[in-house]
Amino acid sequence: MYIPDVGSQMKREVNYLYFTLIFTYLSSLSWIHYISLDAPFIWFIYASLQALWITSSLILLQQMASPFRPIFSVLTLLTFCYIILSATQFFLARLLDSNLTTLFRFFCQTSWPHFFAAWQAIHLNQAMVIVLFFLCLTTPWIWHRFYLYTSYLSRHKPLTCSLLSLLLLLATCSVSLLALEYLALQARPHPTHRHFAKYLPLMTTLLTAELPSLKISSPIESYLATSIPEEAWSQVRHTIQEKPNIYIWIIETFRKDHVSPHITPTFDQFQKEHQGFSHSFANSNATHLSWFSLFHSRFPYHFAEAHRQPLQKGALPLQLLQDLGYEIEVFSSSSFQYFDISPLLFGDQQRCIHFCADVSALPIEPWEKDQALMDLFEKRFTHTPTQGKLFLFFLDGPHSEYSFPLSPSPPFQPFAPRIDYLTLNPKETTLIQNRYKNALFHVDLLFQQFLSILKKRNAYDDACIVATGDHGEEFFEEGALFHGTHLNVYQTAVPILLKLPPRDSWRLHPERACHLDIFPTILHFITRQEWQGFDGHSLFSHNPWPYILSVSQNGPLAPYEFLLRLDAEELHVRTFKEQPLYMQTEFELLSPSLPNFPINQAFQALTGIHNHRKKS
Repeated sequence: MYIPDVGSQMKREVNYLYFTLIFTYLSSLSWIHYISLDAPFIWFIYASLQALWITSSLILLQQMASPFRPIFSVLTLLTFCYIILSATQFFLARLLDSNLTTLFRFFCQTSWPHFFAAWQAIHLNQAMVIVLFFLCLTTPWIWHRFYLYTSYLSRHKPLTCSLLSLLLLLATCSVSLLALEYLALQARPHPTHRHFAKYLPLMTTLLTAELPSLKISSPIESYLATSIPEEAWSQVRHTIQEKPNIYIWIIETFRKDHVSPHITPTFDQFQKEHQGFSHSFANSNATHLSWFSLFHSRFPYHFAEAHRQPLQKGALPLQLLQDLGYEIEVFSSSSFQYFDISPLLFGDQQRCIHFCADVSALPIEPWEKDQALMDLFEKRFTHTPTQGKLFLFFLDGPHSEYSFPLSPSPPFQPFAPRIDYLTLNPKETTLIQNRYKNALFHVDLLFQQFLSILKKRNAYDDACIVATGDHGEEFFEEGALFHGTHLNVYQTAVPILLKLPPRDSWRLHPERACHLDIFPTILHFITRQEWQGFDGHSLFSHNPWPYILSVSQNGPLAPYEFLLRLDAEELHVRTFKEQPLYMQTEFELLSPSLPNFPINQAFQALTGIHNHRKKS
């Protein structure tokens, strides 16, 4: 049995071409990011030292394993896997300003049906699917041949190295990294430190950058099923005389700043004639959390806990509307398999729904599914009563890769025929944005068709109509593409457009709204009473909670990043991951500096939001 003698000067050949290319490859991935970010030069040095540390470690392990052929082969395979993960991390950081852990949480920490539903939701074009499949098949073989070829070339001019020399090199790199970080990088502002650190070969620095913290008096209020006092509800439900039809449009990926005469003229005119809001936000930057907040009127961080509750009856606002005699019809091109959200919204076996047209699995383009739904609605609406129906529309066309008909000619030219993720340049997004605008323009035409149907049937004036997006979309304004990564205005600001039948002395407050407020407002209007118990408030309320909460997605798990808004002020915090959400009393502060006192007070209000409202 061979036992390596670290103290000996026995030297072995090194495939220096192979490892030089690995070092260059790892360094270059970080350098490309830092060049685009105009990072301080110290980060280039630090990335190079990390790449050298990794390369030295691989050489040392290979030298020690060389007498044991099976171990040597496994090590070579693991090196290949690391290179592939580094490439994946590079593209994730380049496109989403995110890392591999985000991808793992999103795809892997749930059931296989969700994995396929999430993959389907991406709408990845066929060309990219073929490229990825081809790379998966051929890359291992190419890598193996690459190693053999560089090994053959290295033997023509061999280079030898002892184990002791490698250990000294590794130790020198480690000390240099620690010294460099302690003397230079730790002096940088902490948010900047973390931002640059995720682009390193190890995706982190050796020392942890501690952020200032925000302490609250007691933990966040845990999830409890929302309830309405039965006695109070019984007194109301038997006195309801008017049950106007309700129509709610939930549009995938609808940015608030894209409601304009140029891009979405119908939505823009609808907003001018009825009600929009100066500050309107989604409660999350991801679909499943936004849907949960909208339909349950509960803060989105309760999603994971709510999903674990047995015997799902569906969202309470839908149950209450059913109790009032409403029939619920759903028209969806979005998949309800996404994070298995159907029972959470509509109950087991969709018990809240009277009719459901789910075309998400049809083998046609998303825009065609949206069009099919509207055509089906028009056919069914002939037999629809003038009162007592709730229609829910889930439209998927504006989700990436942004789907729209090519004939007649789309208005926004030129546009990218597809999104090429491997060669996408963050500085050249105009073609992709034009795809997005064309998709929204087509949804706007569908909304125009919808309004025409109502007016033709004399059902428009008495209708309650809501149109919103589940989240926004970013086009590298702050370093990411798409959504689910940043809690910024691009990913969370959505239109909330509202039309209600005219009623004397009832006035909406146009300053701010969020998804939490939609159903409390509808129930308030129909029952003529404002109901406590929800996390949202009626937009007719004279004493609303003045803050808007948004969270960042964490796959199927509880979110750990929160943003509280008060007009132009923001409180951005992150939980400590080692503790469960409902036990947290201290948060990492991500805001540049401590905000003013009222925002701190608002975050503390999350520890007992219902009591807070009653006291107010």
